[in-house]
Amino acid sequence: MPTQSIVQWVLRIGVFGIFAGHGWYVFNLRPQWFAYLHTVGINPPYDTLVMRCIGTMDLLIAAITLIKPVKQVLLLAACWAFLTALIRPVSGENWLEFIERAGNWACPLALYFLMRKKS
Repeated sequence: MPTQSIVQWVLRIGVFGIFAGHGWYVFNLRPQWFAYLHTVGINPPYDTLVMRCIGTMDLLIAAITLIKPVKQVLLLAACWAFLTALIRPVSGENWLEFIERAGNWACPLALYFLMRKKS
């Protein structure tokens, strides 16, 4: 198997893990994540619905990326992961929380560029 294919599969699995894990947590209403929604003005009773929608979106991104990656979905994933990492310091957490999550947006972005180069 060519190196580029191996790298693509590693990134696909990485993006799957990131988005499936976060999607499962959000869909199941992880309590500490409500604060992030409240930071951007999404409050009860809508916060629970929004969390379930976000969880569903993350799980779909995970499945699409693992089964058959789509460049536009990867760009959405990179932007979304960047914003969700950024919400942490915006909501009062340390900036290291943002830096620690660089891989969450860098993996889908790297896969996007790898796929763009191929086509």
